[in-house]
Amino acid sequence: MARLKYLGDVLPDYLVTTTIFSHEDSSQITLRPHRMRTLRATAVNASFLAFCSLSRTVPTPVAEIAPLYPDEAPSLIPCARSTSIPKVLRYAPIPALTSALGATRTRLAALEPIINATLGRRLVYPWRAFAAFAPEKVFSDMIEAVLGAVYIDTGGDLTACDALLRGFGIIDWVETALKKEVQIQHPKEEVGVLARNEQVRYRVWIEHDDCIAGSSGVLVNEGEEKLDLGNGRYRCKLLVGEREICSVRGWNKIDVETAAADDIRILKVK
Repeated sequence: MARLKYLGDVLPDYLVTTTIFSHEDSSQITLRPHRMRTLRATAVNASFLAFCSLSRTVPTPVAEIAPLYPDEAPSLIPCARSTSIPKVLRYAPIPALTSALGATRTRLAALEPIINATLGRRLVYPWRAFAAFAPEKVFSDMIEAVLGAVYIDTGGDLTACDALLRGFGIIDWVETALKKEVQIQHPKEEVGVLARNEQVRYRVWIEHDDCIAGSSGVLVNEGEEKLDLGNGRYRCKLLVGEREICSVRGWNKIDVETAAADDIRILKVK
């Protein structure tokens, strides 16, 4: 899988970029480089790819036994069953992977309606929901590995690879964002623009259920967003200059920082 993933890693970037440039040529509209980069990031980031691999299904051929009648031999009826990629791929039953899949599916069950509704409205990209989703990287690797396998099996046919990405809704999302002018700027970028020349700081720490808001807790350094919290949770204070704009809680460092930045309406009011 690692070799296929290595090959498939570059294909989404290429196909999404090709889609963006094709739209630019057909619509005679010149997109700003920053928007092009951001749009590509919305389609090929690990959380979005993992969401597609877990929430989208592929038809899997199976056979069912026909109802038995007296004096008749049993027969098999071919049919298809919708299955997500993690259930199709074969992998060793590693406890850590099984546990990660269970935890990721639990978060997906809670966030899938929000993500689908936000994408369906075609107004804004759900950065905040994807930050809370925080899937293990293996689930985005799966869709890249399948893409690499399709590329090899078809002799390098990019049309087949494009069709696969369309089947998972990735290319369709890009085309929709191009036509509808969807708001795709990351909340942290938007906060930086609104703050102008003032410094923006995200103060993140871990607190336990018996801590009160404002207590010091355990400060979080870079790279520590996957600590075992026990009964604790992450808290983030967003400060612009010396002003505290908001304080939020969440389950990982990226989650709370994105959630705090997403509350920019408070910054706009103040």
